[in-house]
Amino acid sequence: MNKRHINGKPTPEYTCWLNMRARCRNPNHPEFKNYGARGIVVCDRWSSFDNFVEDMGLRPSSNHSIERLNNDKPYSSENCVWLESKYQARNQRKTRKVELDGEVVSLSEAAEKLGVRPATLLNRTRYGRTLQEAITGPLRVGPAARTFVTVGDKQFTLRQLSEMSGRSPQFLRLRIVKKGQTYEEAIST
Repeated sequence: MNKRHINGKPTPEYTCWLNMRARCRNPNHPEFKNYGARGIVVCDRWSSFDNFVEDMGLRPSSNHSIERLNNDKPYSSENCVWLESKYQARNQRKTRKVELDGEVVSLSEAAEKLGVRPATLLNRTRYGRTLQEAITGPLRVGPAARTFVTVGDKQFTLRQLSEMSGRSPQFLRLRIVKKGQTYEEAIST
């Protein structure tokens, strides 16, 4: 039988097991909306603390906590691992994903692999740059990358329209933003 308490204090595994079950079962738990209310459950086998520890083993370090590999699936031995918080942050529903070398990764993972700060990539991609442009482009982003123009049912930056039309971003900015012309009018004159 696995220990639930040491020197009168709950073990980290026992605390994890209790919290996991509360998130999924107790509508009054502050995180219930992100777990139980979304249909996330704890597998039947893990109704027993002993089975939970038998499947998961002891927590490797104080930096580790339980992580579901697929955020839409239940807590079970097939879907859970002990993972450090640094890596858990990359597996949240709100995590921004990007493609890097043909693989979909979190923005922070891409930044780590590329040797830049995550905030740098985030700011650069916010203004319409592709990940590749964010990596290789200039540090400062001018109006050509921040100004969006709707053409048909799609939005483009002035930089993208410049590449498509062969006109300079400054020319397009003058015509579209300052003079109020449509993209078609701007490139036809």
